[in-house]
Amino acid sequence: MSSSSWHEIAHILAVPPPQPPAYLGALPPPSPAVNVVAFDTSAELLLTGNSNGGVNSWYGPALGRYTAWRADVRQTAPSLSQSHHSNVRSGIAEIYNDSGFVYSVTPGGIHCASRKGLAKWSQDVAAMGHPSLSLGSICASPAHSTSELVVAGSSSLERDQQVFSINKHVGGQVTRKSSAAGPILQVRKSQKYLLSSTPGGHIQCRDPRTLEIQHRLHAHPGGVIDMKSEGSLVWSVGWTMRLGHPVPEPLIKVHDLRSMRAMVPIPFAAPGGPALLDIHPRLSSTVVVAAPTGAWQIVDMNNPGEASFYQMNTAGSNSTLKSLSIAPSAEYIAFGEGDGSVRLWSTSEAAAALNHPETISSAPKFNSYSSQPLELPAEAETRKAIDWTAETSLSSIGLPHYDAPLLSVLPFEHYAAQSSPLFNPFPPKVDPGVLSSVRAVDGLHFGPLPRHLRGKRNVAKVTGKGFPPPPGRGSALQAGSGSAARGESRVLGLRTPMFRSEKIKAQQRNQGGLADGEAEEEAVEELGGGPPQYWRKKDIVYSKFGVEDFDFEFYNKTNQSGLETHIANCYLNSLLQCLYHLPVLRSLAEIHTLSGGKARCGRDDCLLCELSFLFMMLRDANGSNCQATNLLRAFAKSGKAVSLGLMDHDALSSSSSQISDVAYANLIQTVNRFLLDCAASSWAEMAVASQVDGAHHPVSPSLMEDALAPTTRVDSVCLSCGQVVSRPSKALVIDLVYPRKSLSNEPVIPSDFASVLKASLVRESVTKTTCKFCSSTGASIRTRRQLVATSKLPQVLSVNANIITEDQMSLWIDKPIGSGKNKERKTYLPLMLSIKSADVDGGQPLIMELREGAQAPEGSAIYQLKSMVTQIQAPKEAAHLVSVARGEHARREVFFHVDSLTLPSFRPTVPETHSGAGQTSESATWYLYNDFLVRPISEAEALSFPAATWRIPAVVFYERVDTQVIDIASIPWEKDLPVLTEDLNVSLHRDPESIRHRVLTTDEIPSPGDLVAIDAEFVALNPEELELSSSGTRSLIRPTTMSLARVSVLRGQGASECEPFIDDHIVTRERIFDYLTQFSGIIDGDLDPAKSRHTVIPQKLAYKKLRLLVDLGCVFIGHGLKKDFRIINIHVPPKQVIDTVDLYSSALQARKLSLRFLSWFLLKEDIQGTGAEKTGEAGGTGVVHGHDSIEDARAALHLYRIYETFQRDGRLEDVMEDLYEAGKRFNWRPPAAAAAGTGDGQASKVGTPTLTPAVLSGSL
Repeated sequence: MSSSSWHEIAHILAVPPPQPPAYLGALPPPSPAVNVVAFDTSAELLLTGNSNGGVNSWYGPALGRYTAWRADVRQTAPSLSQSHHSNVRSGIAEIYNDSGFVYSVTPGGIHCASRKGLAKWSQDVAAMGHPSLSLGSICASPAHSTSELVVAGSSSLERDQQVFSINKHVGGQVTRKSSAAGPILQVRKSQKYLLSSTPGGHIQCRDPRTLEIQHRLHAHPGGVIDMKSEGSLVWSVGWTMRLGHPVPEPLIKVHDLRSMRAMVPIPFAAPGGPALLDIHPRLSSTVVVAAPTGAWQIVDMNNPGEASFYQMNTAGSNSTLKSLSIAPSAEYIAFGEGDGSVRLWSTSEAAAALNHPETISSAPKFNSYSSQPLELPAEAETRKAIDWTAETSLSSIGLPHYDAPLLSVLPFEHYAAQSSPLFNPFPPKVDPGVLSSVRAVDGLHFGPLPRHLRGKRNVAKVTGKGFPPPPGRGSALQAGSGSAARGESRVLGLRTPMFRSEKIKAQQRNQGGLADGEAEEEAVEELGGGPPQYWRKKDIVYSKFGVEDFDFEFYNKTNQSGLETHIANCYLNSLLQCLYHLPVLRSLAEIHTLSGGKARCGRDDCLLCELSFLFMMLRDANGSNCQATNLLRAFAKSGKAVSLGLMDHDALSSSSSQISDVAYANLIQTVNRFLLDCAASSWAEMAVASQVDGAHHPVSPSLMEDALAPTTRVDSVCLSCGQVVSRPSKALVIDLVYPRKSLSNEPVIPSDFASVLKASLVRESVTKTTCKFCSSTGASIRTRRQLVATSKLPQVLSVNANIITEDQMSLWIDKPIGSGKNKERKTYLPLMLSIKSADVDGGQPLIMELREGAQAPEGSAIYQLKSMVTQIQAPKEAAHLVSVARGEHARREVFFHVDSLTLPSFRPTVPETHSGAGQTSESATWYLYNDFLVRPISEAEALSFPAATWRIPAVVFYERVDTQVIDIASIPWEKDLPVLTEDLNVSLHRDPESIRHRVLTTDEIPSPGDLVAIDAEFVALNPEELELSSSGTRSLIRPTTMSLARVSVLRGQGASECEPFIDDHIVTRERIFDYLTQFSGIIDGDLDPAKSRHTVIPQKLAYKKLRLLVDLGCVFIGHGLKKDFRIINIHVPPKQVIDTVDLYSSALQARKLSLRFLSWFLLKEDIQGTGAEKTGEAGGTGVVHGHDSIEDARAALHLYRIYETFQRDGRLEDVMEDLYEAGKRFNWRPPAAAAAGTGDGQASKVGTPTLTPAVLSGSL
């Protein structure tokens, strides 16, 4: 490059000339200087930023004007506070661009805009919490994450001197920050460090993850002017001190970041000294250096004596250089000047090509590779003028042709509402019994409701054809207990379930008989081709006892667990069920989550860990309903998920009567790709971290991708020169690409599933661009994907249906075959597929549907349909997602032969009517997961897509059955049991006096059957939502959302019985609505790591400890554990739970006794009262009203021990009688005035004594 000659090819005024003076003799205002020039790395643009806060873009070497926009934060966001920036200078400090947007930094903030100039977001320094900060530099984060940028600047206040990491996809939200230790001039990205320069002449090497300073390099005595970095080298120019004054240092300093040492400096002898520099994009040892006077030099550090000097003609304009940038192709250099002009220099070869019209198309570009084509403004269509007169016919003005209904064509049913008289008869007259008792007061008429009309108010009976009956649960208690009452609660064949509390009362009333609404649901297909009732959307109805009173067992009588719906973004439930049915994903997720040592996942918001925890809960639940609470909360916190628009904000905010228009089928396909990407990246991070230990058999970082993503080779061929470029590619999700409609003169394009899948895997495309080998502009580049060897095909194929048009949906509709009684319907999805890669390079792979006994070619990979997510759209109802999955026991047998793979003859057919539940239970191999409704269905029903199109496919999963691609047993990993023996804490101010637990030693790791006592406390994140009717009745719409705040686990046996080994407060980032101090003992600041004096850990770590205790076989003792475990979102097998609520309950009494009452009556202790102590507060020990989890867990353990004594002595029945008698006498709570030291029913708070059977038996 230095040997080439350079020439100036363009000189333009980048900033419009200033306005003329307001009066004669006034001096014109100075032109705004071009502070920044930067070549766009993704388009043929040169970006410039001026001192007025404007950004301009220029197209091509001719520097044609493209776009311009204001990027000063104060001007683009007028709502921001101006008081914070009154003394901040304007102007663009730096510009950074990526493939999507242009990011510009001004002293007042950061501005993000598209290349068209449309603003995406602006971030003010006041909104960042540091109003006096003046930003000056921006760069990409050196970390692997591509969503973060780093900005820094200077401030007169020490607290505002910070280095920030911001998320460019979430509106510039600050993700991390660290002290800058002084003003920062530039921040730059290097191979390993984040570099920052200071006015003191130092270059700081910072950790890209924590932004903390790790090393310092002293570069220039008087300060740094400019700094650039490439690889492991950092280049800088700056000031030196002479006679106490700073002067430009005539040297270019170079430092090696690997050894942290200075290399031989490069001299620069031009007047004014070096002020600007940039690094050659291809040769890391070559730089371009310029002086303010216009002299610039290209120098190679390996041959500094061969440098070439050039001089720009800046004398006439009396201007100085302000900015410098070299193009990514290394063929152009741009300079910005103080008079607002931009100069573009190029090599002699580029200049010669640009000077001749026949070679201008082959002239070098700004980017050496093919960049994004720019969208230029469309030319306005010239319309033919019409000579309009009074006699001109209106028909002379043509109308555009249309082949779809116009918006003015309104369907008949939309002319009027459902309750319109067009569809319904006029309402009857007011009942005479009402009119006879009406009284008038001040013009208002009111009266009592007659008995025969009670329960029928506000009910409108719709008789219009095609409309479903009005929704409503109805009350089973009001329905009575006869067959007629049960018939009234039937809606389309599905009986309405009772609340559990209602069922208990009904069973007691019927002396143990069948409660109303307890009969099996029937499979009745909706009239008019709608979905059966069990495919429709199901909602949880709340009683006054909350969600625990809802009868989930009514909707699920299988050993498969459903997922509840009262959580934000619960539309993911269907996809989560499908992912759970992928054994390889379950196994890899569990290894990632439970691995210890260096492989321990340190990310609090790791979605793969939360997926694994959910999979373990579904595995252990054995048909009990589960919740994806923790996973969905982590999903909602993901900035990438928010930026992709994956949040379903309308699901919980809208009422049940409103119909949401969210296209869940499209949304869940994006979520599928997002979750699999997160799983692959999390596994790779864990595998890389585990290799630090130097294991002989390290875990492969690509193992998750190998299991889920088919490996393809992408070949790009230039049709002009024949040059081929190949690169490997992996796609975790396959988006189906459907064939176009065949023309009348060509054969029909195959549209079966195998053909569509083949076209989607190895699709071919031709684009026109510039070939970097033959430099031919407009060359046709053919890109084609090829499958790798069959043995490397993944264990799972994840396919997005990608249905957009009605023609694509018509392919999935069942096709009728046969006639008469033998009439059946052929399904689109095959149960089995065979895939075999091409035998020769460039050949076509062979993908076959194995139907009707078809034989798979030798060496093929055999895939079996595993699960599927579909969208259900019932008439007049909101869309929702369900999933169908093959049972684990229902894998088809595969028979191998010498020359071929033969499968049994089968063909899935769909009967004309849906079969009932009783007909599918015996032969069903598939399950329907409609949130918390789980039901066995036949294979035919699972694969059917009726012509009524109420079922739309979204995501399909196939599992490989001919071999195991991933050998799970060979993966080296160890369970993270040390997490139970480590004193983990993230609190910055933990008080040693507040530590009330002692962690387990290695000898104390529990064994199966060991007892532990547990109790947890919770806080409320939002209030409950109530609906108040006109009659004053309150209905619970949505209960309070609770979050784990503290968990304590005590040793339940041995010499250290009752001693806590876990007492953790949980970090809570969400806004807390109510700390529930009266019940939890938690106060403001206890859950904040920056303020808390207690042991504070992330929720995932606390959950992991409990998960390990469950897996170790511990038996948990506590009071009311069912609700605690539900909120914690963990399932503990019933055989591992001893709940004192159940121990001290009577079959003849529905009343459940509180822990405080049991402790007062049986243990003679007053707990959870005003005497509950809370240590660790200011001043030592503070008294806080509320529960203490250690005290409650210890009380539950003592109650269990005394229960064993009662059972052994045969006194349990007598104690229970005395217990309930005392409860009725004292209203089920301890007396308000408790005398100390008495044994006559008065309890005293005497600490927590060590109770022996002798003491316990003598205390009653």
